Amino acid sequence: MNGRGTLYSYIVVHQTALPNWRGSVPYNIVMVALDEAPDIKLYGNVVDFDDAQLKVGLPVVASYDDVTSEDTILRWRVVDPT
Repeated sequence: MNGRGTLYSYIVVHQTALPNWRGSVPYNIVMVALDEAPDIKLYGNVVDFDDAQLKVGLPVVASYDDVTSEDTILRWRVVDPT
């Protein structure tokens, strides 16, 4: 798989009940349809992009964040359409 997809759905969280996430709001949670298998949808969040500019249909590419030496989180980056 090439790691590319399309933003299928999203929300922007402004208030959380989870104490460990309170310092991170607002943050987005997205669902991405993979280009090579559109019936497969993956969750994550879009990084390095203004949440106000998120919209269904944005092209994205997988990005991986090594949050610890043992844990890696799937994230997404918007592909420059130009």
